[in-house]
Amino acid sequence: MGAHKWPLVAASDVFRVQFTGAMSQKREHDCSSCVVAAELVEVEDCTLKTFKTMLQLINTGERQIIMGCTNLLELFRLFKVLDKYQIKAWVEVVRERINTIDITLYNLFEALGVAVLFKDLFIFDHICQKLIGRCAISAFREGRIAFYKVVTENHHKPDLIRFLFKELSQLPINPTCANCLNEISKCKHGQLLSSYPGEGVMISLNGDVGRSTWSADSYWSIISDQTKAVSFSSSNAVKYHC
Repeated sequence: MGAHKWPLVAASDVFRVQFTGAMSQKREHDCSSCVVAAELVEVEDCTLKTFKTMLQLINTGERQIIMGCTNLLELFRLFKVLDKYQIKAWVEVVRERINTIDITLYNLFEALGVAVLFKDLFIFDHICQKLIGRCAISAFREGRIAFYKVVTENHHKPDLIRFLFKELSQLPINPTCANCLNEISKCKHGQLLSSYPGEGVMISLNGDVGRSTWSADSYWSIISDQTKAVSFSSSNAVKYHC
């Protein structure tokens, strides 16, 4: 596929070496009325979709491309290729999105499957540990009846079911949510906030997720792509994001 060389070189030292070093290959292709010399760099271990997403990030700088993505498999693939080409700023944005994406019974086994698939790769070690723990907490939080219903619906994934039960067996008898500090059975995830929850609590507002921090004039700040002031108002649906 075609791409402009210089944005890639500016964004990545790896691309800079590839385009300017011995790894770069020259080829000519007919462009209707002229012959254009193009540089060819082979990209391995990456899907076309993921590479196009990376190019879109480099060319547009649109953070929402990542923060609006709900496909964990694609987020992991994107993290891998961004890390490979050392585009560190975007690596951290993808890490943030993976760590803050909602884990519910509806996407529990999808999330667990992705975590198991990538957990043996060094760059995903801490990310997968955290995601697996969040899956176990989500399963515990939803209650037995709802959880066993989802397990029954995913009976064709016995390896994941065994893996999940192993993780659940390692939880304390009464595990505590690390965010709202309640017992998991009383976790406040998704509940509206009526007062300042304290420093560093994960909260969300209209899809933006970040940590609360105190500011002047009774504001909360959601730290995401930028600091956002949120006033104490019933019209602001600020929620716990555990």
